[in-house]
Order: sequence, then structure tokens, then C-alpha cells
Amino acid sequence: MRLRIKQKKWSMGNRFIVTDEGENNRYYTLGKAPSWGRKITVYDIAGNKTAFIRQERSGMRFRYFIEIGDVVYPIKKELKRKHSRFSIENAGWQIKCDFMSSKFEIREQNAIVMRISKLKSFWAVSYELDIQEAKNEILCLCVGLVIAVIQADELAIIIAAGS
Repeated sequence: MRLRIKQKKWSMGNRFIVTDEGENNRYYTLGKAPSWGRKITVYDIAGNKTAFIRQERSGMRFRYFIEIGDVVYPIKKELKRKHSRFSIENAGWQIKCDFMSSKFEIREQNAIVMRISKLKSFWAVSYELDIQEAKNEILCLCVGLVIAVIQADELAIIIAAGS
């Protein structure tokens, strides 16, 4: 199953539309970007809340938490030399990131759960999610949104440092 995350223009990284392979709208997000962390709510196309993502500052870093129903999935960054790695607690997943090529792979032990690719676009940021099992759709979508937010934040830091 494939989903495409498209960032709404001029949204500061908090408003996304999610479509399926047939370009049908499946989900959308509404969010706030307060100075101490983002808060993004994920809704299905009927307007039902399906998940909540929050960003919290921990020292000089941010931590992310995905809430689906009563389950919270903390995302923890592990420092590695060549690639960034994240673990998704309570799911047993690992995210291998290559931010330079914008390719991401999510695994549970040796099995691939999802692959994410950033799509080239002049006007908007978008990502394609290749999800292996439908049962993981919501959590995979939220992981994709967290990656989109992390990349937007890193780009903002690079732009600010250059001015």
C-alpha cells in the first residue's frame, strides 16, 4: 500500500494532506507550532481523530511522541556515525535514515515495515510511503509525518544559519 504525504503550501510544517495511490484524500492534519514543540492531530477524511503527534524539548534536542488511542510510541534518536537512527518504542521498530538522499527504511528486526522517499517538487514537500502491511497504516503515516517535520526543522536551521 502506498500513501503520499503532501505539505500544504506556507504551512510551516504542520498542515499535510495524505492521499492514496489513486490520489484520493485519505487523511489530513491540523497543527500548532508553539515555541516549545509542535502538536499535530491526524484526522481521517471523515473528520475522525486517528492520531496525535507531539514534540517536546529535551535539553537541546526534541523528542517525538505518537499517540494512537491509549498507546504512546516515543521516538528516540540514536547517535550513529554515518546514518541517523531512530527507534520507535512500544512498536519494536528501527528507522534508518539517510537525510542527504531523503530515503528512510523502517524495520522490525529483519523485516521491512515501510520505505519512505522524499519526492522532488518545487512548490511543496511531499513523501511517498510504501507500507508493507495495512495493519501498520496509521503508525507508519505518523512516522512519515515525524520525518517530514524533522526535515523541515533541519532545513529551517540551515537557512537561519546562512542568513
